[in-house]
Amino acid sequence: MKVLAVIPARLKSSRLPKKLIQEVFANKPLIALSYENALLLLKQKLFDRLVIAADDIEISHALQQAEKHSSVAYHLQQNFVMTSSHHRNGSERIAELVKKLALQGENYDIVINL
Repeated sequence: MKVLAVIPARLKSSRLPKKLIQEVFANKPLIALSYENALLLLKQKLFDRLVIAADDIEISHALQQAEKHSSVAYHLQQNFVMTSSHHRNGSERIAELVKKLALQGENYDIVINL
């Protein structure tokens, strides 16, 4: 059984604008902290693949900067996928990602929303 874990990342937050790229702990943005914790779970083989499904390239830029100061390799080329900025929620963003991956021949039995 193949398991995909997805971090849906939306930059346009209404209550706290750009919260995902705000530095919240150890000079790292929130998205980097979430991603690094998910990478630990990937290392423990709790799922087969981890992807960030984002609506703005600024999220990737924040992750690239955080990776420079991290002891963990992020592998963003394989693990970062741009999705539409018009989704109403993370589930719609994940559905788009799953369709994109299926078109590339990647199919999963279980998809986890992180």
